[in-house]
Amino acid sequence: MRVIRYILRTDLSFIWFAGGHAARVVFLSKRFRKKSIVVVGGYEVAKVPEINYGLMLNPKSDRRVKYVLENTDLVLTVDESSKKDAINNARVNGENILAVPTGYDYEKFKAKGEKEDLILTVAYVNKGTIKRKGLETFVEAAKYLPNLKFVVVGPHYDNSIRKLKSIASGNVKFTGFVPDEELIKYYQKAKVYCQLSRYEGLPNALCEAMLCECVPVGTRYCGIPTAIG
Repeated sequence: MRVIRYILRTDLSFIWFAGGHAARVVFLSKRFRKKSIVVVGGYEVAKVPEINYGLMLNPKSDRRVKYVLENTDLVLTVDESSKKDAINNARVNGENILAVPTGYDYEKFKAKGEKEDLILTVAYVNKGTIKRKGLETFVEAAKYLPNLKFVVVGPHYDNSIRKLKSIASGNVKFTGFVPDEELIKYYQKAKVYCQLSRYEGLPNALCEAMLCECVPVGTRYCGIPTAIG
């Protein structure tokens, strides 16, 4: 197996996300007496039945994540909320867990030009994100502010976009996928950025938008109040 060859040639394995792939690497690292670090993004330790979100809802994946968290040398979470979820949902002691927030390039994400009466949110659109990212709420809110422009930036991965468009007023725009350069321009034009999610680790788009001097509006879940605070 190729992963065995890699582990034998290295001193440390650095793994993003604590799913099944991490369990395999952590197991082999321990067997060959190598160190391992695993980064938890949030989904792995989440347990949110009302939106059917998180690996902790599935007993099989629950066991795999628990094994990873207990057997890797160091676990990094992007926010303290994810550390708490790891301890509570995966039932681990958390002694090897350290919260380290992700960083952002303030030379790339910065204010430029005049702001417009534009309210922005960024998310890929599919069946799962409509509820988890609060996209329905965002689109419905536009009806109460008809003189403002609401923009949803992000690719459409299934037919869920039809539902959003069916409830959208005329002041809502769905861009679909845009390249990074265009996304930054949206951040720079928007006065307000909305992160209306039910669950996030530390939301990248929110942090990027704030660097571009958007006024943040968000829910009180997970890493959202951390970023806004």
